[in-house]
Amino acid sequence: MSLLRQAPVPGTRTAALQRIETALESLAPSERRVGEAILADPGSAIALSISEFAELCGVAQPTLSRFAKSIGFKGYPALRLGIAHDFAGDEQSSTTRTTATSTASSVYRDIRADASLPDLADALRDASSVEIWSSAELAAGANLLAAELRALAVPCAASAVPSHWELRATGLPAGAVVLLLATAGNDAVITRAIERAREAQATIATASCGSGLAPAAPTDLVLSLPAFTPSEMLGLWVAEAVTDAVREASSIAGPAGPASPWLPWPHRREVFLPTDGTEPIPGVLLHHQTQVSAPSLVLYLTGMHGSVAAAVQPATRDNHIDAAIIAALLNAGHSVLVTDNPAHGARKRQWESPEELIRSSLQGTGDDLLARSRAEATALVDGALALGIIDDPRRLAIVGQSWGGLQALLKMSGDARIACGVGIMPLCDAAALEPFHEFADTPRVQANSLLGPLADTIAPRPLLLISGSDDPTATHDQVDRFAARLSPEYAGAGKSANLEHIQLAHTAHHFDPGQIEHTIEWLTRHLNH
Repeated sequence: MSLLRQAPVPGTRTAALQRIETALESLAPSERRVGEAILADPGSAIALSISEFAELCGVAQPTLSRFAKSIGFKGYPALRLGIAHDFAGDEQSSTTRTTATSTASSVYRDIRADASLPDLADALRDASSVEIWSSAELAAGANLLAAELRALAVPCAASAVPSHWELRATGLPAGAVVLLLATAGNDAVITRAIERAREAQATIATASCGSGLAPAAPTDLVLSLPAFTPSEMLGLWVAEAVTDAVREASSIAGPAGPASPWLPWPHRREVFLPTDGTEPIPGVLLHHQTQVSAPSLVLYLTGMHGSVAAAVQPATRDNHIDAAIIAALLNAGHSVLVTDNPAHGARKRQWESPEELIRSSLQGTGDDLLARSRAEATALVDGALALGIIDDPRRLAIVGQSWGGLQALLKMSGDARIACGVGIMPLCDAAALEPFHEFADTPRVQANSLLGPLADTIAPRPLLLISGSDDPTATHDQVDRFAARLSPEYAGAGKSANLEHIQLAHTAHHFDPGQIEHTIEWLTRHLNH
């Protein structure tokens, strides 16, 4: 449960600023700079995104996370909300609470349950620009929401000065969204601002309760807010509920942190891992700027139509699966090495189709791409260890989704040093993919099938398989057959707990937050984080 969802008991606070003052002298110099910046200007800590505040402090983003943990918070987002929470508590310290804790805890759920929220979240996610216009009592929530949306790569600004809105509306780009928070919409100044926004082809949304009147003209989206006292606290609840909804619309899952599929990761470098052949394996290493106490490295492999170049760029609505998984891995503390599969990305000529190259290979023409993937495992592990992120292969895992899941399993069968693996909607046999059904009995498919002897080379290392009940591609039955094939090997080694097959209900061959949640939990358990 997040900090804001835990309504404070009267007279209590998170004491964020007091904790900082107490711990300041014992902190490392970079963390002390963060503490001093917060004490000097708590409002900026609330309003700015993590990247903006890190820049203000002159430190790297992970330093903010370490600082928050040093003073007893789960992470920087929890600290920021804690500071805002304390301010809200100070505002109401002389006021008797009119709502019980149980009622306060339900405010977030009431907002999230509103039928209009998913449509509002989609509109905000896709907006070319977002303007949040708020009444004065909800200004803190509006500023926090704007900061959170910017952290999700949504261009956003907030204003609580109605006289400024008409001018701001005049400069809106097409595709913008204006969100009014509890504004008195019958005011002539506000009406003119809305008219200018409509002329700019903006979508108009309102979020209001009894104290806030909707504009006289109908709006495109209406979010009803429950009554809550004090109003300042309601604004923070709105910020959290809308932010969480936009995170879901953005396909962001897993632990909150500085990495986002919608923003470039700043700490990256291109690598070329030597092989026994003539061509090295190209990849991109996404790493953490500061050394952690127990570093780990995850090898990540993309699907049939994926590539390193696409996976490490900011995501789009139509191409977000790899970026969402990678961002969650980074936020969980892992460094990530993304490499192209044979015949994918930089390992083919630009105009060639991976599907056609693989079809040709399965027919027996040219290089056996499945065998090459398995044979390259040693070079991949050697190259990964040489990067200097980890010095112990027990801290090395591999994750792949769809066709990348097959590649990850082949790599595990090719090198026993890979400590553990996760196959997300994995193809356990190349012929399971519809374009390759006709090659099921060909020698290359048979020789590289994981339903045969290769399975024995994976056990008994920790392996998580994730399938979807409605997946027509990597069907649940196919993944279940593979798990059943492995099960005796794990049982014979006394390691049955190292093999797990999780089926996600009502899930087809697409992204689902459960994939990330189970992957992070599995890696945490087996890489000893």
